[in-house]
Amino acid sequence: VQTCALPISTRSDDGYSSGSYYFTYDHAGKLISSQSPGSYLTYIYDNQDRIFQIFQLTTYSNGIFSRQLNCVKWDNRGGCTKSVTDALEIYPDKTSRHQQFFSSATYQYWDE
Repeated sequence: VQTCALPISTRSDDGYSSGSYYFTYDHAGKLISSQSPGSYLTYIYDNQDRIFQIFQLTTYSNGIFSRQLNCVKWDNRGGCTKSVTDALEIYPDKTSRHQQFFSSATYQYWDE
């Protein structure tokens, strides 16, 4: 496993997207995790080397956000075109909110 830090630091007004970004790749060069200010993501691949699941955990001053994206359909280049995401927000007062999202996407590739 190799770790590579982007040589870019960001600054924003929201205070959440400022800082350094880090990416971890496996021996084949596939992205397996990323870390940004307050957020951590893990990428899971299927047996055809397509991203199958993405797990995210983000902490804010007003709570914790987690999500699991499950890809259910891909285009012929492996881009996820349909997904289902389960999201959970937990607030400091221990209340929570669960949501489920269904997404569709199309991609235009520059070399076509």
